[in-house]
Amino acid sequence: MGDTRAVLDSEEYPNTEVQKNRVLTLEEWQEKWVNHKIGFHQEQGHQLLKKYLDTFLKGEKALRVFFPLCGKAVEMKWFADRGHSVVGVEISELGIREFFMEQNLSYSEQQIMEIPGAKIFKSSSGNISLYCCNLFDLPRANIGKFDRIWDRGALVAVNPSDRKRNRFSSPVTGNFRSSIQQIRHAFGGWGTLVNPTGLALCPKTGRVVVVHDGKRRVKVFDSGGGCAHQFGEKGDAAQDLRYPLDVTVTNDCHVVVTDAGDRSLKVFDFFGQIKLVLGGHFCLPWGVETTPQNGVLVTDAEAGSLHLLEVDFPEGILRRTERLQAHLRRPRGVAVSWLTGAIAVLEHPLGPGACSSTTVKVFSATMQLIGQVDSFGLSLFFPSMITASAVAFDHQGNVVVADTSSPAVLCLGKPEEFPVLKPIITHGLSHPVALTFTKESSLLVLDSAAHSVKVYKVDWGYSEVMLSLRRPGFQYLLSVFSYDPTKHAGSVCNIQCLEEVDVFEERHKSWGIDQIIERLYLVTEK
Repeated sequence: MGDTRAVLDSEEYPNTEVQKNRVLTLEEWQEKWVNHKIGFHQEQGHQLLKKYLDTFLKGEKALRVFFPLCGKAVEMKWFADRGHSVVGVEISELGIREFFMEQNLSYSEQQIMEIPGAKIFKSSSGNISLYCCNLFDLPRANIGKFDRIWDRGALVAVNPSDRKRNRFSSPVTGNFRSSIQQIRHAFGGWGTLVNPTGLALCPKTGRVVVVHDGKRRVKVFDSGGGCAHQFGEKGDAAQDLRYPLDVTVTNDCHVVVTDAGDRSLKVFDFFGQIKLVLGGHFCLPWGVETTPQNGVLVTDAEAGSLHLLEVDFPEGILRRTERLQAHLRRPRGVAVSWLTGAIAVLEHPLGPGACSSTTVKVFSATMQLIGQVDSFGLSLFFPSMITASAVAFDHQGNVVVADTSSPAVLCLGKPEEFPVLKPIITHGLSHPVALTFTKESSLLVLDSAAHSVKVYKVDWGYSEVMLSLRRPGFQYLLSVFSYDPTKHAGSVCNIQCLEEVDVFEERHKSWGIDQIIERLYLVTEK
Protein backbone atom coordinates (compact mmCIF):
# COMPACT_ATOMS: atom_id res chain seq x y z
CA MET A 1 0.00 0.00 0.00
CA GLY A 2 2.99 2.32 0.11
CA ASP A 3 2.16 3.20 -3.50
CA THR A 4 -1.54 2.49 -2.82
CA ARG A 5 -1.29 -1.16 -3.85
CA ALA A 6 -2.01 -4.47 -2.22
CA VAL A 7 -1.78 -8.12 -3.15
CA LEU A 8 -4.86 -9.78 -4.62
CA ASP A 9 -6.51 -12.26 -2.29
CA SER A 10 -5.96 -15.92 -3.07
CA GLU A 11 -9.65 -16.68 -3.46
CA GLU A 12 -9.79 -14.80 -6.74
CA TYR A 13 -6.27 -15.67 -7.86
CA PRO A 14 -5.42 -19.13 -6.49
CA ASN A 15 -2.20 -19.38 -8.47
CA THR A 16 0.42 -18.45 -5.92
CA GLU A 17 2.73 -16.79 -8.47
CA VAL A 18 -0.13 -14.60 -9.67
CA GLN A 19 -1.01 -13.79 -6.07
CA LYS A 20 2.60 -12.92 -5.33
CA ASN A 21 2.95 -10.41 -8.17
CA ARG A 22 -0.57 -9.10 -8.85
CA VAL A 23 -1.62 -5.92 -7.04
CA LEU A 24 -4.78 -3.95 -6.35
CA THR A 25 -5.16 -0.22 -5.96
CA LEU A 26 -6.96 1.06 -2.87
CA GLU A 27 -9.85 2.07 -5.12
CA GLU A 28 -10.18 -1.53 -6.29
CA TRP A 29 -10.22 -2.74 -2.69
CA GLN A 30 -13.07 -0.33 -2.04
CA GLU A 31 -14.90 -1.68 -5.08
CA LYS A 32 -14.69 -5.17 -3.59
CA TRP A 33 -16.71 -3.92 -0.63
CA VAL A 34 -19.23 -2.20 -2.88
CA ASN A 35 -19.64 -5.38 -4.97
CA HIS A 36 -19.63 -7.65 -1.88
CA LYS A 37 -16.55 -9.57 -3.08
CA ILE A 38 -15.26 -10.04 0.44
CA GLY A 39 -14.57 -13.74 0.69
CA PHE A 40 -11.83 -12.93 3.19
CA HIS A 41 -14.45 -11.90 5.78
CA GLN A 42 -15.34 -14.60 8.32
CA GLU A 43 -18.85 -14.11 9.68
CA GLN A 44 -18.28 -16.44 12.63
CA GLY A 45 -14.86 -15.04 13.47
CA HIS A 46 -11.50 -16.73 13.28
CA GLN A 47 -11.52 -20.14 14.94
CA LEU A 48 -7.80 -20.26 15.71
CA LEU A 49 -8.05 -16.88 17.44
CA LYS A 50 -10.98 -18.19 19.48
CA LYS A 51 -8.91 -21.24 20.43
CA TYR A 52 -5.87 -19.21 21.52
CA LEU A 53 -7.66 -16.12 22.81
CA ASP A 54 -6.96 -16.78 26.49
CA THR A 55 -3.30 -17.50 25.69
CA PHE A 56 -3.15 -14.26 23.72
CA LEU A 57 -4.73 -12.14 26.46
CA LYS A 58 -2.87 -13.85 29.37
CA GLY A 59 -5.65 -12.85 31.75
CA GLU A 60 -4.73 -9.15 31.51
CA LYS A 61 -7.37 -6.45 31.77
CA ALA A 62 -8.03 -3.22 29.87
CA LEU A 63 -5.60 -3.92 27.02
CA ARG A 64 -5.28 -1.80 23.88
CA VAL A 65 -5.74 -4.06 20.85
CA PHE A 66 -4.95 -3.08 17.26
CA PHE A 67 -6.57 -4.56 14.12
CA PRO A 68 -4.67 -3.67 10.91
CA LEU A 69 -6.88 -3.75 7.77
CA CYS A 70 -9.77 -4.63 10.07
CA GLY A 71 -12.66 -4.69 7.59
CA LYS A 72 -15.74 -5.57 9.64
CA ALA A 73 -14.07 -8.31 11.66
CA VAL A 74 -16.42 -9.64 14.32
CA GLU A 75 -13.41 -10.37 16.54
CA MET A 76 -13.25 -6.65 17.37
CA LYS A 77 -16.50 -7.08 19.29
CA TRP A 78 -15.03 -10.08 21.15
CA PHE A 79 -12.25 -7.95 22.59
CA ALA A 80 -14.51 -4.97 23.32
CA ASP A 81 -16.99 -7.20 25.18
CA ARG A 82 -14.13 -8.37 27.40
CA GLY A 83 -13.41 -4.79 28.45
CA HIS A 84 -10.51 -4.10 26.12
CA SER A 85 -10.03 -1.04 23.91
CA VAL A 86 -10.00 -1.76 20.16
CA VAL A 87 -8.48 0.37 17.40
CA GLY A 88 -8.66 -0.65 13.75
CA VAL A 89 -7.68 0.79 10.38
CA GLU A 90 -9.54 0.09 7.14
CA ILE A 91 -9.58 1.81 3.75
CA SER A 92 -13.26 1.04 3.09
CA GLU A 93 -15.73 3.35 4.82
CA LEU A 94 -18.49 0.94 3.79
CA GLY A 95 -16.79 -1.91 5.64
CA ILE A 96 -16.54 0.17 8.80
CA ARG A 97 -20.17 1.24 8.67
CA GLU A 98 -21.26 -2.36 8.08
CA PHE A 99 -19.34 -3.42 11.20
CA PHE A 100 -21.21 -1.03 13.46
CA MET A 101 -24.55 -1.84 11.82
CA GLU A 102 -24.14 -5.63 12.00
CA GLN A 103 -22.94 -5.46 15.62
CA ASN A 104 -25.84 -3.13 16.56
CA LEU A 105 -23.45 -0.46 17.82
CA SER A 106 -24.15 3.26 17.67
CA TYR A 107 -21.22 5.43 16.67
CA SER A 108 -19.99 8.90 15.79
CA GLU A 109 -17.61 10.02 13.06
CA GLN A 110 -15.23 12.93 12.59
CA GLN A 111 -12.45 14.10 10.29
CA ILE A 112 -8.79 13.40 11.11
CA MET A 113 -6.98 16.71 10.75
CA GLU A 114 -3.53 15.10 10.41
CA ILE A 115 -4.60 12.98 7.40
CA PRO A 116 -6.55 14.81 4.65
CA GLY A 117 -9.71 12.93 3.69
CA ALA A 118 -9.45 10.44 6.56
CA LYS A 119 -12.11 9.81 9.22
CA ILE A 120 -12.37 8.14 12.60
CA PHE A 121 -15.49 6.20 13.64
CA LYS A 122 -16.02 5.73 17.40
CA SER A 123 -18.53 3.53 19.18
CA SER A 124 -20.76 5.35 21.65
CA SER A 125 -19.23 3.24 24.42
CA GLY A 126 -15.83 4.69 23.46
CA ASN A 127 -13.92 1.41 23.39
CA ILE A 128 -13.92 0.84 19.61
CA SER A 129 -12.24 3.38 17.30
CA LEU A 130 -11.88 2.62 13.58
CA TYR A 131 -9.74 4.79 11.32
CA CYS A 132 -10.75 5.03 7.67
CA CYS A 133 -7.48 5.73 5.87
CA ASN A 134 -4.42 4.15 4.26
CA LEU A 135 -2.55 2.05 6.80
CA PHE A 136 0.73 3.78 5.96
CA ASP A 137 -0.76 7.21 6.73
CA LEU A 138 -1.75 6.05 10.21
CA PRO A 139 1.49 7.04 12.05
CA ARG A 140 0.62 10.69 11.38
CA ALA A 141 -2.51 10.37 13.53
CA ASN A 142 -0.52 9.59 16.71
CA ILE A 143 -2.86 6.79 17.80
CA GLY A 144 -0.64 5.67 20.66
CA LYS A 145 0.78 2.27 21.60
CA PHE A 146 -0.81 -1.17 21.86
CA ASP A 147 -0.53 -4.26 24.05
CA ARG A 148 -1.87 -6.67 21.43
CA ILE A 149 -2.07 -6.77 17.63
CA TRP A 150 -4.33 -9.26 15.83
CA ASP A 151 -3.36 -9.62 12.17
CA ARG A 152 -5.53 -11.90 10.10
CA GLY A 153 -4.25 -11.56 6.54
CA ALA A 154 -3.15 -7.93 6.74
CA LEU A 155 0.56 -8.64 6.42
CA VAL A 156 0.08 -10.74 3.28
CA ALA A 157 -2.44 -8.28 1.83
CA VAL A 158 0.04 -5.45 1.40
CA ASN A 159 2.35 -5.04 -1.56
CA PRO A 160 5.31 -7.45 -1.12
CA SER A 161 7.76 -4.57 -1.53
CA ASP A 162 6.08 -2.78 1.38
CA ARG A 163 6.00 -6.00 3.40
CA LYS A 164 9.71 -6.70 2.93
CA ARG A 165 11.01 -3.18 3.31
CA ASN A 166 11.45 -3.64 7.04
CA ARG A 167 11.75 -6.84 9.04
CA PHE A 168 10.59 -7.55 12.54
CA SER A 169 13.80 -5.99 13.77
CA SER A 170 14.85 -3.21 16.04
CA PRO A 171 15.98 0.11 14.56
CA VAL A 172 19.42 -0.25 16.10
CA THR A 173 22.92 -1.18 15.07
CA GLY A 174 23.19 -3.61 12.18
CA ASN A 175 19.98 -2.58 10.47
CA PHE A 176 20.79 0.57 8.52
CA ARG A 177 17.84 0.57 6.17
CA SER A 178 16.35 3.99 5.57
CA SER A 179 12.74 4.81 6.42
CA ILE A 180 12.89 7.78 4.04
CA GLN A 181 12.71 7.50 0.27
CA GLN A 182 15.07 9.22 -2.12
CA ILE A 183 14.87 13.00 -2.25
CA ARG A 184 11.61 14.23 -3.76
CA HIS A 185 12.92 17.62 -4.79
CA ALA A 186 15.17 20.48 -3.72
CA PHE A 187 14.90 24.23 -3.98
CA GLY A 188 17.04 27.26 -3.36
CA GLY A 189 20.56 26.86 -4.68
CA TRP A 190 23.50 29.26 -4.77
CA GLY A 191 22.36 32.83 -5.31
CA THR A 192 18.82 32.16 -4.14
CA LEU A 193 20.25 31.11 -0.77
CA VAL A 194 23.70 32.00 0.54
CA ASN A 195 25.09 29.97 3.45
CA PRO A 196 21.66 29.34 5.02
CA THR A 197 21.57 28.71 8.77
CA GLY A 198 17.94 28.31 9.87
CA LEU A 199 14.72 26.69 8.65
CA ALA A 200 11.09 26.81 9.78
CA LEU A 201 7.56 26.08 8.53
CA CYS A 202 4.54 28.34 8.79
CA PRO A 203 1.96 26.13 10.58
CA LYS A 204 -0.99 27.79 8.83
CA THR A 205 0.21 28.19 5.26
CA GLY A 206 2.86 25.45 5.03
CA ARG A 207 5.33 27.93 3.57
CA VAL A 208 9.02 27.43 4.23
CA VAL A 209 11.05 30.19 5.89
CA VAL A 210 14.86 30.22 5.63
CA VAL A 211 17.41 32.66 7.08
CA HIS A 212 20.67 33.09 5.20
CA ASP A 213 23.52 35.48 4.38
CA GLY A 214 21.91 37.20 1.39
CA LYS A 215 21.07 40.86 0.98
CA ARG A 216 17.62 40.14 2.36
CA ARG A 217 18.15 37.71 5.18
CA VAL A 218 14.72 36.03 5.34
CA LYS A 219 13.32 34.14 2.36
CA VAL A 220 9.82 32.65 2.23
CA PHE A 221 9.16 29.80 -0.21
CA ASP A 222 5.84 28.33 -1.29
CA SER A 223 5.20 24.58 -1.09
CA GLY A 224 6.62 24.07 -4.56
CA GLY A 225 9.90 25.78 -3.71
CA GLY A 226 9.22 29.08 -5.45
CA CYS A 227 10.27 32.27 -3.66
CA ALA A 228 7.09 33.95 -2.41
CA HIS A 229 8.74 36.98 -0.82
CA GLN A 230 11.78 38.07 1.20
CA PHE A 231 12.61 40.64 3.86
CA GLY A 232 15.07 41.52 6.62
CA GLU A 233 17.62 43.86 5.10
CA LYS A 234 21.30 43.33 5.76
CA GLY A 235 22.38 46.32 7.83
CA ASP A 236 23.12 47.86 11.19
CA ALA A 237 19.73 49.40 12.01
CA ALA A 238 17.75 47.87 14.85
CA GLN A 239 15.19 46.34 12.46
CA ASP A 240 17.88 44.97 10.14
CA LEU A 241 19.44 41.54 10.38
CA ARG A 242 23.22 41.31 10.73
CA TYR A 243 23.94 37.60 11.19
CA PRO A 244 20.81 35.46 11.59
CA LEU A 245 21.36 32.06 13.20
CA ASP A 246 17.93 30.46 13.50
CA VAL A 247 14.26 31.11 12.77
CA THR A 248 10.85 29.91 13.88
CA VAL A 249 7.30 30.78 12.81
CA THR A 250 4.71 31.16 15.55
CA ASN A 251 1.21 29.71 15.49
CA ASP A 252 -0.15 33.10 14.41
CA CYS A 253 2.42 33.41 11.59
CA HIS A 254 5.00 35.75 13.12
CA VAL A 255 8.64 35.18 12.16
CA VAL A 256 11.14 35.11 15.04
CA VAL A 257 14.87 35.32 14.25
CA THR A 258 17.95 35.10 16.47
CA ASP A 259 20.58 37.66 15.34
CA ALA A 260 24.14 37.01 16.49
CA GLY A 261 25.27 40.31 14.96
CA ASP A 262 23.72 42.43 17.69
CA ARG A 263 22.83 39.55 20.03
CA SER A 264 19.11 40.13 19.81
CA LEU A 265 15.83 38.41 19.08
CA LYS A 266 13.73 40.03 16.35
CA VAL A 267 10.05 39.47 15.59
CA PHE A 268 8.46 40.24 12.22
CA ASP A 269 4.98 39.72 10.89
CA PHE A 270 4.81 37.25 8.01
CA PHE A 271 5.27 40.02 5.44
CA GLY A 272 8.38 41.45 7.04
CA GLN A 273 7.17 44.32 9.18
CA ILE A 274 9.21 44.55 12.37
CA LYS A 275 7.12 44.02 15.51
CA LEU A 276 9.63 43.64 18.33
CA VAL A 277 13.38 43.78 18.97
CA LEU A 278 14.71 42.20 22.16
CA GLY A 279 18.25 43.42 22.70
CA GLY A 280 20.21 43.19 25.93
CA HIS A 281 18.33 40.09 27.10
CA PHE A 282 20.87 37.53 25.87
CA CYS A 283 24.63 37.02 25.67
CA LEU A 284 24.39 35.04 22.40
CA PRO A 285 20.89 33.92 21.35
CA TRP A 286 21.14 30.91 19.05
CA GLY A 287 18.37 28.34 18.69
CA VAL A 288 14.71 29.35 18.61
CA GLU A 289 11.51 27.29 18.53
CA THR A 290 7.75 27.80 18.94
CA THR A 291 5.86 25.83 21.59
CA PRO A 292 2.33 24.43 21.13
CA GLN A 293 1.13 27.24 23.45
CA ASN A 294 2.70 29.84 21.11
CA GLY A 295 5.57 30.61 23.43
CA VAL A 296 9.11 31.02 22.14
CA LEU A 297 12.05 28.92 23.34
CA VAL A 298 15.51 30.50 22.98
CA THR A 299 18.93 29.03 23.77
CA ASP A 300 21.73 31.34 24.90
CA ALA A 301 25.01 29.73 23.79
CA GLU A 302 27.29 31.95 25.88
CA ALA A 303 25.17 32.06 29.05
CA GLY A 304 24.45 28.32 28.88
CA SER A 305 20.74 28.84 29.37
CA LEU A 306 17.33 28.07 27.91
CA HIS A 307 14.56 30.67 28.05
CA LEU A 308 10.80 30.69 27.48
CA LEU A 309 9.29 33.95 26.22
CA GLU A 310 5.63 34.87 26.25
CA VAL A 311 4.97 37.55 23.66
CA ASP A 312 1.90 39.46 22.50
CA PHE A 313 2.89 39.18 18.86
CA PRO A 314 0.21 41.41 17.25
CA GLU A 315 1.04 44.16 19.74
CA GLY A 316 4.78 43.50 19.75
CA ILE A 317 5.02 43.32 23.55
CA LEU A 318 7.10 40.95 25.67
CA ARG A 319 4.76 39.75 28.44
CA ARG A 320 7.01 37.42 30.39
CA THR A 321 10.35 35.64 30.28
CA GLU A 322 11.41 32.56 32.23
CA ARG A 323 14.78 30.86 32.42
CA LEU A 324 14.05 27.14 32.17
CA GLN A 325 17.66 25.88 32.38
CA ALA A 326 20.81 27.65 33.59
CA HIS A 327 23.66 25.13 33.41
CA LEU A 328 23.77 23.97 29.83
CA ARG A 329 27.02 23.70 27.87
CA ARG A 330 26.95 26.03 24.88
CA PRO A 331 23.38 25.14 23.85
CA ARG A 332 22.47 25.79 20.24
CA GLY A 333 19.63 23.90 18.57
CA VAL A 334 16.32 23.47 20.37
CA ALA A 335 13.15 21.56 19.47
CA VAL A 336 9.82 20.80 21.12
CA SER A 337 7.56 17.78 20.63
CA TRP A 338 3.98 18.75 19.90
CA LEU A 339 2.95 15.25 20.92
CA THR A 340 4.45 15.19 24.43
CA GLY A 341 5.68 18.72 25.11
CA ALA A 342 9.23 17.40 25.59
CA ILE A 343 12.09 19.80 24.81
CA ALA A 344 15.37 18.75 23.17
CA VAL A 345 18.50 20.87 23.44
CA LEU A 346 21.71 20.39 21.46
CA GLU A 347 24.89 21.18 23.40
CA HIS A 348 28.34 21.92 21.95
CA PRO A 349 30.62 21.73 25.01
CA LEU A 350 34.10 23.24 25.08
CA GLY A 351 37.14 21.41 26.40
CA PRO A 352 40.02 19.16 25.32
CA GLY A 353 38.96 17.02 22.39
CA ALA A 354 35.46 18.49 22.46
CA CYS A 355 35.68 20.45 19.23
CA SER A 356 33.37 18.02 17.43
CA SER A 357 31.55 16.57 20.43
CA THR A 358 27.85 17.20 20.87
CA THR A 359 25.24 16.17 23.41
CA VAL A 360 21.50 15.83 22.98
CA LYS A 361 19.52 16.46 26.17
CA VAL A 362 15.78 15.95 26.38
CA PHE A 363 13.61 17.42 29.12
CA SER A 364 9.99 16.67 29.93
CA ALA A 365 7.34 19.37 29.70
CA THR A 366 8.06 20.03 33.41
CA MET A 367 11.80 20.34 32.63
CA GLN A 368 12.89 17.05 34.17
CA LEU A 369 15.80 15.44 32.33
CA ILE A 370 14.40 12.29 30.69
CA GLY A 371 17.16 11.37 28.23
CA GLN A 372 20.60 12.33 27.02
CA VAL A 373 23.27 10.95 24.73
CA ASP A 374 26.58 12.36 23.50
CA SER A 375 28.77 11.80 20.45
CA PHE A 376 30.79 9.09 22.16
CA GLY A 377 27.69 7.16 23.18
CA LEU A 378 26.34 7.31 19.64
CA SER A 379 29.67 6.22 18.18
CA LEU A 380 29.14 2.86 19.88
CA PHE A 381 26.13 2.29 17.63
CA PHE A 382 27.24 3.98 14.41
CA PRO A 383 30.34 3.30 12.31
CA SER A 384 31.59 6.91 12.40
CA MET A 385 31.78 9.86 14.77
CA ILE A 386 28.56 11.86 14.99
CA THR A 387 28.52 15.64 15.23
CA ALA A 388 24.93 16.78 15.70
CA SER A 389 24.15 20.12 14.07
CA ALA A 390 20.37 20.22 14.41
CA VAL A 391 17.61 18.51 16.38
CA ALA A 392 13.90 17.94 15.78
CA PHE A 393 11.01 15.71 16.86
CA ASP A 394 9.00 13.65 14.40
CA HIS A 395 5.25 13.19 14.77
CA GLN A 396 5.70 10.07 16.91
CA GLY A 397 7.88 11.87 19.47
CA ASN A 398 11.19 10.43 18.23
CA VAL A 399 14.28 12.63 18.42
CA VAL A 400 15.90 13.21 15.03
CA VAL A 401 19.30 14.87 14.52
CA ALA A 402 21.37 16.09 11.58
CA ASP A 403 24.96 14.88 11.53
CA THR A 404 27.61 16.94 9.73
CA SER A 405 30.36 14.33 10.09
CA SER A 406 28.81 11.59 7.94
CA PRO A 407 26.80 13.64 6.75
CA ALA A 408 23.42 12.10 7.56
CA VAL A 409 20.10 12.42 9.33
CA LEU A 410 19.59 9.98 12.21
CA CYS A 411 16.66 8.95 14.41
CA LEU A 412 17.65 8.45 18.06
CA GLY A 413 14.28 7.03 19.14
CA LYS A 414 12.22 8.26 22.04
CA PRO A 415 14.06 9.86 24.99
CA GLU A 416 13.24 7.02 27.37
CA GLU A 417 14.75 4.56 24.87
CA PHE A 418 18.07 6.36 24.23
CA PRO A 419 20.12 5.42 22.39
CA VAL A 420 18.07 3.63 19.72
CA LEU A 421 19.82 4.75 16.57
CA LYS A 422 18.45 4.40 13.05
CA PRO A 423 19.85 6.19 9.99
CA ILE A 424 17.14 7.99 8.05
CA ILE A 425 19.16 9.67 5.29
CA THR A 426 22.72 8.59 4.55
CA HIS A 427 23.26 9.86 1.00
CA GLY A 428 22.90 13.12 -0.88
CA LEU A 429 23.71 15.57 1.92
CA SER A 430 26.74 17.85 2.20
CA HIS A 431 26.35 19.87 5.41
CA PRO A 432 22.88 19.57 7.01
CA VAL A 433 22.23 22.33 9.55
CA ALA A 434 18.45 22.36 10.15
CA LEU A 435 15.49 19.96 10.09
CA THR A 436 11.72 20.17 10.22
CA PHE A 437 8.78 17.85 9.53
CA THR A 438 5.68 18.87 7.60
CA LYS A 439 2.15 17.91 8.61
CA GLU A 440 2.26 15.35 5.79
CA SER A 441 5.37 13.80 7.41
CA SER A 442 7.78 14.97 4.72
CA LEU A 443 11.19 15.85 6.11
CA LEU A 444 12.84 19.12 5.11
CA VAL A 445 16.64 19.31 5.47
CA LEU A 446 18.53 22.58 5.13
CA ASP A 447 21.85 21.76 3.44
CA SER A 448 24.12 24.74 4.02
CA ALA A 449 26.94 23.61 1.71
CA ALA A 450 24.46 23.04 -1.14
CA HIS A 451 22.64 26.32 -0.26
CA SER A 452 19.34 24.50 -0.61
CA VAL A 453 16.36 22.89 1.10
CA LYS A 454 15.97 19.18 0.34
CA VAL A 455 12.58 17.50 0.71
CA TYR A 456 12.29 13.80 1.59
CA LYS A 457 9.17 11.68 1.86
CA VAL A 458 8.74 9.47 4.91
CA ASP A 459 8.28 5.89 3.72
CA TRP A 460 6.89 3.45 6.31
CA GLY A 461 7.07 -0.30 5.79
CA TYR A 462 4.38 -2.58 7.20
CA SER A 463 6.55 -4.14 9.89
CA GLU A 464 7.88 -0.70 10.81
CA VAL A 465 4.33 0.57 11.33
CA MET A 466 3.54 -2.43 13.53
CA LEU A 467 6.71 -2.04 15.60
CA SER A 468 6.05 1.68 16.05
CA LEU A 469 2.72 0.81 17.72
CA ARG A 470 4.02 -1.66 20.29
CA ARG A 471 4.10 -1.23 24.03
CA PRO A 472 6.69 -3.03 26.18
CA GLY A 473 5.61 -6.66 26.51
CA PHE A 474 3.41 -6.54 23.41
CA GLN A 475 2.10 -9.68 21.68
CA TYR A 476 1.38 -9.86 17.96
CA LEU A 477 -0.80 -12.74 16.72
CA LEU A 478 -0.49 -13.38 12.99
CA SER A 479 -2.56 -15.66 10.75
CA VAL A 480 -1.14 -16.33 7.26
CA PHE A 481 -1.35 -18.85 4.43
CA SER A 482 1.78 -18.66 2.28
CA TYR A 483 4.06 -16.24 4.12
CA ASP A 484 6.67 -17.38 6.63
CA PRO A 485 7.54 -14.49 9.01
CA THR A 486 10.28 -16.50 10.72
CA LYS A 487 12.42 -15.82 7.64
CA HIS A 488 12.23 -12.13 8.52
CA ALA A 489 12.78 -12.33 12.26
CA GLY A 490 15.16 -9.69 13.52
CA SER A 491 16.84 -8.57 16.70
CA VAL A 492 13.78 -7.39 18.58
CA CYS A 493 11.21 -10.22 18.27
CA ASN A 494 10.68 -13.91 18.92
CA ILE A 495 8.38 -15.64 16.41
CA GLN A 496 6.67 -18.93 17.32
CA CYS A 497 4.32 -21.02 15.18
CA LEU A 498 1.41 -22.00 17.45
CA GLU A 499 -0.48 -24.20 15.02
CA GLU A 500 -0.94 -25.05 11.36
CA VAL A 501 -4.23 -26.22 9.89
CA ASP A 502 -5.15 -27.63 6.46
CA VAL A 503 -8.15 -25.50 5.43
CA PHE A 504 -8.65 -27.24 2.07
CA GLU A 505 -12.27 -27.43 0.84
CA GLU A 506 -13.93 -29.09 -2.14
CA ARG A 507 -14.14 -25.79 -4.01
CA HIS A 508 -10.35 -25.61 -4.00
CA LYS A 509 -10.09 -28.62 -6.34
CA SER A 510 -10.92 -26.39 -9.29
CA TRP A 511 -7.76 -24.42 -8.45
CA GLY A 512 -5.63 -27.46 -9.14
CA ILE A 513 -4.36 -27.80 -5.57
CA ASP A 514 -5.04 -30.32 -2.85
CA GLN A 515 -3.76 -28.53 0.24
CA ILE A 516 -4.02 -25.07 1.77
CA ILE A 517 -2.17 -24.60 5.06
CA GLU A 518 -3.01 -21.77 7.44
CA ARG A 519 -0.48 -21.02 10.16
CA LEU A 520 -0.87 -19.04 13.36
CA TYR A 521 2.25 -17.25 14.64
CA LEU A 522 2.86 -15.48 17.91
CA VAL A 523 5.35 -12.60 17.80
CA THR A 524 6.69 -11.38 21.15
CA GLU A 525 9.41 -9.02 22.29
CA LYS A 526 12.81 -10.46 23.15
